[in-house]
Amino acid sequence: MAGEQTREEVAARLEAIFSSALEGEELEQALISIPKRLEKFAGKWLALIHWSEVKYGKPEDDFGLTPVGQLRSEKELEAIRGTSNEFLAKEAKIAAFSRRNYQSGHNYPTNQQKENSWQKERGRCVYCRKRRFQVETSFWWRIFPNLEVVTACDACAEDDGLVEEEPSESQRSSRSISQEVRDEVWNRDKGKCTECGSNENLEFDHIIPHAKGGANTYRNIQLLCQDCNRRKSDNIG
Repeated sequence: MAGEQTREEVAARLEAIFSSALEGEELEQALISIPKRLEKFAGKWLALIHWSEVKYGKPEDDFGLTPVGQLRSEKELEAIRGTSNEFLAKEAKIAAFSRRNYQSGHNYPTNQQKENSWQKERGRCVYCRKRRFQVETSFWWRIFPNLEVVTACDACAEDDGLVEEEPSESQRSSRSISQEVRDEVWNRDKGKCTECGSNENLEFDHIIPHAKGGANTYRNIQLLCQDCNRRKSDNIG
């Protein structure tokens, strides 16, 4: 069996991996982190290399270093892959739980709600089903088909209309609805009251009232006729 790689060889491989995939400040931070990574994963350097190659890709030039596959038997390689997958899973979950996605009308999900969603989907995107290693996932409120917290990647969350830009302080304090939002809401609601279907005396209504923190966003604005809007009063529709 081939001998262990030295600390210097492992550090060189990590530097090659990072240099091939990253640049600028991100690369600088990754290079600075190499000594800490080596200390943290002491005795598991091959797993660290495998994990890094899965996440960042293999470098174009290995600088003559022996590939991981030539250092171990198949049984030992499986153990290495299992350990590196644990690293990936842990990092992906920490990153997902750290994200705070703004959605008007919803509180940020609790850790228990996040945990329930993570376990249900096993860290996969609920839409595209890509694994947590392939895309960065986080937690979003979804209204249809049921009101629930789901695990989703950014691309799929945007496709489903879950992504919103957090309003500035001035936007929060203003009741004014932009023309862009008005046009989007009008097209979505097909120029009709969402309650009774009337196309007369229509008004743009905050679903969550502005006085209760409702934003001037596409998801929080609806078309109501004057009669339905008056009946709604200041309740959440």
